[in-house]
Amino acid sequence: MLPAITGDLVFQMPTSRFAAAQSGHARVFKYLYGEDDANGGGARHGAEVGDVWRSPDGPSPDLPARFVPGDPKLADRVHATWGAFISSGSPETPAMPNWPAHSPAEPHLVHIDSTGLRAEPDVYWPRLAAWR
Repeated sequence: MLPAITGDLVFQMPTSRFAAAQSGHARVFKYLYGEDDANGGGARHGAEVGDVWRSPDGPSPDLPARFVPGDPKLADRVHATWGAFISSGSPETPAMPNWPAHSPAEPHLVHIDSTGLRAEPDVYWPRLAAWR
Protein backbone atom coordinates (compact mmCIF):
# COMPACT_ATOMS: atom_id res chain seq x y z
CA MET A 1 0.00 0.00 0.00
CA LEU A 2 2.82 2.42 0.82
CA PRO A 3 4.29 2.25 -2.73
CA ALA A 4 0.86 3.12 -4.16
CA ILE A 5 0.41 6.09 -1.81
CA THR A 6 3.92 7.37 -2.46
CA GLY A 7 3.50 6.93 -6.22
CA ASP A 8 0.23 8.85 -6.12
CA LEU A 9 1.60 11.76 -4.10
CA VAL A 10 4.94 12.13 -5.87
CA PHE A 11 4.16 11.13 -9.46
CA GLN A 12 0.62 10.31 -10.50
CA MET A 13 -1.36 13.14 -8.91
CA PRO A 14 0.96 15.96 -10.04
CA THR A 15 1.15 14.40 -13.51
CA SER A 16 -2.63 14.07 -13.74
CA ARG A 17 -3.19 17.65 -12.62
CA PHE A 18 -0.61 18.98 -15.05
CA ALA A 19 -2.06 16.91 -17.92
CA ALA A 20 -5.55 18.25 -17.15
CA ALA A 21 -4.32 21.85 -17.12
CA GLN A 22 -2.36 21.46 -20.36
CA SER A 23 -5.14 19.64 -22.20
CA GLY A 24 -7.01 22.93 -22.59
CA HIS A 25 -4.09 24.29 -24.64
CA ALA A 26 -2.61 21.35 -26.54
CA ARG A 27 -2.94 17.62 -27.16
CA VAL A 28 -1.63 15.78 -24.11
CA PHE A 29 -0.37 12.21 -24.17
CA LYS A 30 0.16 10.07 -21.09
CA TYR A 31 1.81 6.71 -20.79
CA LEU A 32 2.49 4.17 -18.10
CA TYR A 33 5.71 2.22 -18.44
CA GLY A 34 6.40 -1.28 -17.24
CA GLU A 35 4.65 -4.03 -15.39
CA ASP A 36 2.26 -3.42 -12.51
CA ASP A 37 3.27 -5.01 -9.23
CA ALA A 38 1.17 -6.64 -6.53
CA ASN A 39 1.56 -3.63 -4.20
CA GLY A 40 -0.13 -1.19 -6.57
CA GLY A 41 3.09 0.28 -7.85
CA GLY A 42 4.72 0.10 -11.20
CA ALA A 43 8.14 0.65 -12.65
CA ARG A 44 10.57 2.81 -10.72
CA HIS A 45 10.83 6.46 -11.69
CA GLY A 46 13.09 6.76 -14.72
CA ALA A 47 13.02 3.03 -15.46
CA GLU A 48 12.40 3.70 -19.15
CA VAL A 49 15.40 6.02 -19.63
CA GLY A 50 17.63 3.24 -20.98
CA ASP A 51 14.92 2.28 -23.46
CA VAL A 52 14.30 5.87 -24.58
CA TRP A 53 17.96 6.54 -25.33
CA ARG A 54 19.01 3.02 -26.32
CA SER A 55 21.68 2.67 -28.95
CA PRO A 56 21.37 0.19 -31.81
CA ASP A 57 25.05 -0.64 -31.12
CA GLY A 58 24.22 -1.76 -27.59
CA PRO A 59 24.70 -0.04 -24.26
CA SER A 60 27.81 1.90 -23.45
CA PRO A 61 30.08 0.06 -21.01
CA ASP A 62 29.95 3.17 -18.79
CA LEU A 63 26.15 3.08 -18.55
CA PRO A 64 24.76 2.37 -15.06
CA ALA A 65 23.09 -1.05 -14.93
CA ARG A 66 19.67 0.48 -14.26
CA PHE A 67 19.79 2.14 -17.69
CA VAL A 68 20.69 -0.98 -19.66
CA PRO A 69 17.57 -2.15 -21.53
CA GLY A 70 16.49 -5.58 -20.31
CA ASP A 71 14.03 -6.33 -23.12
CA PRO A 72 15.15 -5.34 -26.64
CA LYS A 73 11.61 -5.42 -28.07
CA LEU A 74 10.30 -3.18 -25.30
CA ALA A 75 13.29 -0.86 -25.77
CA ASP A 76 12.52 -0.63 -29.50
CA ARG A 77 8.85 0.28 -28.77
CA VAL A 78 9.78 2.96 -26.24
CA HIS A 79 12.54 4.39 -28.45
CA ALA A 80 10.20 4.56 -31.48
CA THR A 81 7.47 6.22 -29.40
CA TRP A 82 9.76 8.91 -28.04
CA GLY A 83 11.36 9.41 -31.45
CA ALA A 84 7.95 9.94 -33.03
CA PHE A 85 6.98 12.43 -30.33
CA ILE A 86 10.23 14.37 -30.65
CA SER A 87 10.04 14.58 -34.44
CA SER A 88 6.30 15.17 -34.91
CA GLY A 89 4.71 16.17 -31.61
CA SER A 90 2.72 12.92 -31.57
CA PRO A 91 3.83 9.60 -30.07
CA GLU A 92 1.91 7.63 -32.69
CA THR A 93 3.82 4.79 -34.33
CA PRO A 94 2.79 1.70 -36.31
CA ALA A 95 2.60 -0.13 -32.96
CA MET A 96 0.10 2.49 -31.65
CA PRO A 97 -1.30 4.43 -34.63
CA ASN A 98 -4.22 6.01 -32.72
CA TRP A 99 -2.73 7.15 -29.42
CA PRO A 100 -5.61 8.74 -27.52
CA ALA A 101 -5.16 12.25 -26.22
CA HIS A 102 -5.62 12.69 -22.47
CA SER A 103 -8.25 15.10 -21.16
CA PRO A 104 -10.40 15.42 -18.04
CA ALA A 105 -13.43 14.39 -20.12
CA GLU A 106 -11.62 11.35 -21.53
CA PRO A 107 -8.67 10.44 -19.31
CA HIS A 108 -6.71 7.87 -21.29
CA LEU A 109 -3.15 6.66 -21.29
CA VAL A 110 -1.13 4.08 -23.17
CA HIS A 111 0.41 1.29 -21.14
CA ILE A 112 3.78 0.23 -22.53
CA ASP A 113 5.06 -3.08 -21.21
CA SER A 114 6.56 -6.37 -22.32
CA THR A 115 3.31 -7.35 -24.07
CA GLY A 116 3.18 -4.23 -26.26
CA LEU A 117 1.30 -0.94 -26.25
CA ARG A 118 -2.36 -0.68 -25.38
CA ALA A 119 -4.70 2.25 -24.83
CA GLU A 120 -6.69 2.09 -21.61
CA PRO A 121 -8.52 4.38 -19.22
CA ASP A 122 -6.18 6.27 -16.90
CA VAL A 123 -6.56 4.22 -13.72
CA TYR A 124 -5.04 7.03 -11.66
CA TRP A 125 -7.48 9.72 -12.78
CA PRO A 126 -10.38 8.72 -10.49
CA ARG A 127 -8.01 8.77 -7.51
CA LEU A 128 -7.51 12.53 -7.90
CA ALA A 129 -10.73 13.11 -5.95
CA ALA A 130 -9.30 11.25 -2.94
CA TRP A 131 -6.37 13.66 -2.75
CA ARG A 132 -8.36 16.90 -2.81
